Amino acid sequence: MILKVASEITKYSLLTAATTAIGLGTLSAGAANAFTINFDEGLAGTAGDETLITDQYKKDYGVTFDSKNNRSTDYGLVLYDTNCKGKGGSNGVSLNGFTDVCTGGDPDLATGKGKYKNGGSWYDYDTEAQGNVLILQENSDYFDPDDDAKGGEVSLKFNTQVDNNNLFFANGVTFEKFGFVDLDEAIIRNKKLSFTFEYTDATRNSFIIDDSNYLDYIEETLLSVDWDGNSLEGDNSLREYRFKNDNGTFDGVKDVKVEYNNVSGAVAYFEYVESQPVEEVPVDIPEPGMTMALAAFVLGGSKFRRKNA
Repeated sequence: MILKVASEITKYSLLTAATTAIGLGTLSAGAANAFTINFDEGLAGTAGDETLITDQYKKDYGVTFDSKNNRSTDYGLVLYDTNCKGKGGSNGVSLNGFTDVCTGGDPDLATGKGKYKNGGSWYDYDTEAQGNVLILQENSDYFDPDDDAKGGEVSLKFNTQVDNNNLFFANGVTFEKFGFVDLDEAIIRNKKLSFTFEYTDATRNSFIIDDSNYLDYIEETLLSVDWDGNSLEGDNSLREYRFKNDNGTFDGVKDVKVEYNNVSGAVAYFEYVESQPVEEVPVDIPEPGMTMALAAFVLGGSKFRRKNA
C-alpha cells in the first residue's frame, strides 16, 4: 500500500474561534468519557487465547475491529495470551508462575519475567504481564494462534452514527495512546509501522504518521527491560505511543488504521476519549457601529493591560 502524508490537517485556528465568539457565545460541553481496551476486560463471557475479535466491543465501547493481511487469505484478528513461557522443559522459564507454552512457536510474545533458548543462547525479558493482546492471525488454525510475520493492517472503527443498541460517538473520539508488544524491527523510524487517522469532519483529510513525521506527533516510551535492567528493544518488549494533541490533530477521529509493513507485532492496549462538541449559544448580535466600538474598546484595553503588565 502506498502511503502519502497529508500536507496539512484542517485545524481550528485562534482567529476562527475569535471570529465565531463575536457573534456566538461558546461553552465547553463538559467532561468526556474515557475508555481503555486491553483485551482482558470488557468482553462478554470468558474470551481468551484464540478468540476471533470483530464486534465484541461495539455495544459498550463503541468500536469494531477489522483487518487485512499481506496474504491471499485474511485470517482476521485473534487474541493471544502473552502470559506464557518458551518451549517447555529446560527451554523455557517463567518467574511469574506461567506454565502454558506460548502458542504458534512465539516465545517472543511472552510477557512477565522469563527466559527461553534463542539460537543456542538464553534470552531473558522483564515486561509487565499484558495478558491478552491482539494479533493478525497467520493461518486458519485458531486453536494455535500465531502472529503473521508478513504483517498487514489492523483497523479500529468507532461508531459515529446514532445507534440505539450500541455506544456511539457523534463527534468521534480523541485518540490518546497505543501499547504494543514485540515491536522488534517494526519501529516507525525504520519504515515498518504507520498510523492513518480518518475524521468525522469530511473537510479534514486523512492524516498519516510514518517515519517522516512521527517525532512531531508521537511520544514513544519503552516500558520493558531485561533481567539486568537494560533496555529491551525487540522481542518481548512493551512500547507505548502517546499521541501529541496540542493542535487537535487527534480530535474527532472515526477510524484508526495500524499498518505493519512485513513485520509482526501485537496491540496490547489503546486509549481514547469521547470528543466533545463546542456548544454554540446564540446571543444578541450588536449593531455594526456598536461592534466597531466594542472592538476598539477591547483593543484599547488590551494595550492598556500590556503597558501595565
